[in-house]
Amino acid sequence: MVDPQLSTRLGTPADLPVIEVMLFEALFWISTYERPAYEKFRQHPEFQKLVDNWGRLGDWAVMADGQRRPVGVAWYRVWSQAAPTALPGSPAT
Repeated sequence: MVDPQLSTRLGTPADLPVIEVMLFEALFWISTYERPAYEKFRQHPEFQKLVDNWGRLGDWAVMADGQRRPVGVAWYRVWSQAAPTALPGSPAT
């Protein structure tokens, strides 16, 4: 049965704060691992390359909203072989 309170939509650059939190949660889902402070970890270069300039060419997200607030997200970012952190034609190249 589909929950009528749940809806999906394409993500936008305005969804970056939610995408960042969801990425952090996905990285630290095992409760037995030491969990760093979110605000400190989000400054890590490896985390930043996954979210920097979100919304560029090659970034896609589907947001799940429940009762008018985000409850989940699926996303991906495409990189080129020449610049593994940027897609040709994107602002990062």
